[in-house]
Amino acid sequence: MLPDDSPPAAPNRDSAATHRARRALATLVVALLAASCASSQKPARPPEKPTLTVINASDDSWEILAVGAVRGTAQPRSELVVRGLPTGDLVIVARNQRLRLRQETEVTLKPGDQGRWAIATPAAQLRVVNQRPSGAEIVIDGRPFGWARPLAETVFDGVPAGQRTLVARSADGPAALQTDLYLLPGEETAWTVTPAVGAAGGAPTPPRGMGLVWARNGGNVPIRVVVGGTLRAEMKPGERASIVLPPGTWELVVQLEGISAETHHMVTLLPNQVADWSWGGP
Repeated sequence: MLPDDSPPAAPNRDSAATHRARRALATLVVALLAASCASSQKPARPPEKPTLTVINASDDSWEILAVGAVRGTAQPRSELVVRGLPTGDLVIVARNQRLRLRQETEVTLKPGDQGRWAIATPAAQLRVVNQRPSGAEIVIDGRPFGWARPLAETVFDGVPAGQRTLVARSADGPAALQTDLYLLPGEETAWTVTPAVGAAGGAPTPPRGMGLVWARNGGNVPIRVVVGGTLRAEMKPGERASIVLPPGTWELVVQLEGISAETHHMVTLLPNQVADWSWGGP
């Protein structure tokens, strides 16, 4: 067999170039896929801030404070969700400035925590010294609370503490005694229901169908009593005045002579009723 004297075949340069192109394309596809996966991943969310649900089981409203700021008002018999609280140890305050009451709690909150705090109006004890010969219904802030025995002392437990309007309504007549009194939380406060004013007490009789506030200045400065924007009485210390009003609930605004401050008091009148009301000072 004769030897093959033909020249060797030249290398297939087109095949090598195609191979390199395919490798480059594969590398590009892998890079694009990696970039696509990276872009499709959502950034990690920061930890959620804790919340606190305030459960108000009382008949009073409470302002809720945290970190020195008011975060909302918990309405009576409802819940308030306080959001966006910082983490760590916090002091949460519930206050009612009208009632002059304040309560607080300490909580430790972590990211995402959902804390709960139940609040209620502090209780007090009321001792009613009834000097009337008949029983008297005791009403606190417009809500009947019980009966005080005639010519005796009656102790009421669990009454709502704070600044309250007390009314004693006699069972044998329209005369009522009303006063504003601060009931100390967790302690006993005494209140004397004096005999109903009448002929002996010098209280006038209201016109038929009307009510009458038999007012007394028990403070040590002259006062003016304004009702519905109208001046109704001026009294020096120890003086009395009669204020005739239609039945209903009225706000008495007491203005102090020589002082810009004033106090506000609520009085409820029934038809033909005399309400014995005394202002005790600012």
